Amino acid sequence: MASKQDLVREFGPVLERHPGSLERLLSLASTFKTKAEDLASKWESHAISLSRQPTSRSSSSNNDHSVDLSVPTLDAHFDQLRSTLQKEQDARYKQNYGVNDPASSVFVKKGPMGTTSDAPLLNKENLQDFIDSQILGTPLAKRGGNVRGTVKVTPRSNTNNNAYSGYDPFEMPPPISSAGKRPSSGYPNTPGQQSKRSNLATDTPTSFTPSPLAQKYKDRNNRGAIVEKYGENVPYVPGDKTKPVSCEVAIVPGQQTEGYRYLNEKLADKGDALDNRIEELTRIMREVVQLEHTAAKETANTNGSPVVKMNIEEPESKKEEENDFAPVGEPSQDSVITCGRICVDSSDGTARLMEGMVVLEGSRESSGGDRVKLDLGGVSESGFALFPGQIVVVQGSNPTGRVCNVTKIHHPPPLPLAQTAATQLLELYPAGDGDKLRPINIAIASGPYTLEDSTSFEPLEDLVVNFQKDPPDVVILLGPFIDADHPIIRSEELDVTLEELFAQQISARLERMLANRPSTKIVMVPSVRDAVSRWICFPQPPLASALRPEEANRRRGVLGIPDDVLLLPNPVQLTINEVVVGISTMDVLTHLSADEFARLPPGGRPDRVGRLCKHVLEQRNMYPLIPGSVDEACLDMSRYAALDLQATPDILIFSSALKHFAKNVSGCLCINPAHLAKGRGGGTFVRMCVQPLDIGAMREQYGARTDGQEDMWTPHFVADRSRVDFVKI
Repeated sequence: MASKQDLVREFGPVLERHPGSLERLLSLASTFKTKAEDLASKWESHAISLSRQPTSRSSSSNNDHSVDLSVPTLDAHFDQLRSTLQKEQDARYKQNYGVNDPASSVFVKKGPMGTTSDAPLLNKENLQDFIDSQILGTPLAKRGGNVRGTVKVTPRSNTNNNAYSGYDPFEMPPPISSAGKRPSSGYPNTPGQQSKRSNLATDTPTSFTPSPLAQKYKDRNNRGAIVEKYGENVPYVPGDKTKPVSCEVAIVPGQQTEGYRYLNEKLADKGDALDNRIEELTRIMREVVQLEHTAAKETANTNGSPVVKMNIEEPESKKEEENDFAPVGEPSQDSVITCGRICVDSSDGTARLMEGMVVLEGSRESSGGDRVKLDLGGVSESGFALFPGQIVVVQGSNPTGRVCNVTKIHHPPPLPLAQTAATQLLELYPAGDGDKLRPINIAIASGPYTLEDSTSFEPLEDLVVNFQKDPPDVVILLGPFIDADHPIIRSEELDVTLEELFAQQISARLERMLANRPSTKIVMVPSVRDAVSRWICFPQPPLASALRPEEANRRRGVLGIPDDVLLLPNPVQLTINEVVVGISTMDVLTHLSADEFARLPPGGRPDRVGRLCKHVLEQRNMYPLIPGSVDEACLDMSRYAALDLQATPDILIFSSALKHFAKNVSGCLCINPAHLAKGRGGGTFVRMCVQPLDIGAMREQYGARTDGQEDMWTPHFVADRSRVDFVKI
């Protein structure tokens, strides 16, 4: 690339008197990779043509030196010079690569030892081949052509001219005919056609045979064993196939129920989302800290003696001074209170949170986005637990403005537990309806649903058989349903599409569950690892989502999902009668455990799982870790509000790689069912029995309610009336 000295040498010393022209010439040389002598030669040719124009000769005869043709000075000069360079570059590309516009394709030519140079690679015809070859690392010639979704498609002999033998990402799939059937084109059959199969569980859609390890799974001797229990004092009542329990499943408003365009976030939007979160929790924490301050002051003034209240009001200025938070990083010899977000003091953002690397970042509104390092030596005895993205209030002194000597850390309190008005409960449980006064059985399972060396979905088949023997009222299935990280999926050794695999191995089994007990409510929550999901960002819309409703309906038909199955977003907050349930398939517990910096007080009892669950409840968000995990979490900060909890749910379900657990945390029953399939072995699933509310006393008390009397709100106490069994598949 040409340097300034090269340009001055070629154009002459006159160029130094035009610094603007020098910079623009330097930019042209860099853009078009042109040498200084070539650029000067092109300008000389262009200047000669300009001097022959009548206007130029007139100007020259009049000794008008306002336009000096020795160097380009006018915008028109640079426009013409740029146009000349662009035409020459286009001509080179056309001659070498056979394309007219280099901007219409991406040029990456592999050189020696993996180096790159200009060469045409991507266009409409070969875009998908390039993507697959880069993802799979397999030469296209060895794979036999185009692929879709990391699986190889085998052409069918009975397909017509419009048959699906390869997928073009720029074309729409065949439309559904008026009869509701698709042409025989490699798309899976409709749900009605799938239900005609009598025993699909043994009809494996692939050419694989179970490996010896899969056979070992079938011969296991601990199937159906209850490995852990919660709430043993609560009786478990098996479901009655002939008399189903009347229950209603509904989604809480304000969640990501529709598809959206992602990967188009603006940096300003991300900053606004982080700032809004700090400001919102600051307002809440200001009230909490004031209550703690008032309680501590009253306790200190008591000293075991009666308190005499004086009718003397404190000055308003003093009250405001006590309630106000200091900006982050403001120097102060005295103890001050400030609120902000925990961050890692790392230039590249890759370091973990540890001693000496903890900083507090304030919002732009209250602190101008300043940061201050935290010295946690003063809270070592009391203990602490911090992670990146956590909103906390710290109390301490900051003499230099660079390091805050922390003496106390305040955490936001969890949201109030979900409550229901007494009038709604009485309507939900009418006096003469005995079906609603019976326990509700809920089954929870989390993917993967097939073994590591098989695509026959043996654990899912065993789960369906278990449900046929003891049918639950509500089935909650968590993704991934077809794991994108499955070794066979990644190796593209399948002879069917991912959609066909889903329809044949998962959707057909869902139909069997519904056929066995039509009243069963089936809920499906996707995962960002789902190979059949078009969204890899969090929050994630439902499984068969699309940008248009008609496309979503078509997508659901392709996957063969029965109409009675509820497809919900990830995360989601829903209600089962009065019970509020929160669900997330993002492994926030494992991510928090990896990035948390905790120190227990002397003699403190370790409860890592309870502490991790408490982080989620205190931060009032289903994924409070910022930045998210590099390996899995792709947060869409423009939709971060969809992760906020609207109330502390009665049940909070995590899909985590941690060991299964059920724990009462601040009145919320937190459950991790663990994975149904673990590598080449079986995992666990959850059978849960929720006893009905005792509303007899409420009916007697509320029966005498007079008009105008305020409605009574009551919590649900689900953690006290639930039994959770972890069953080995």
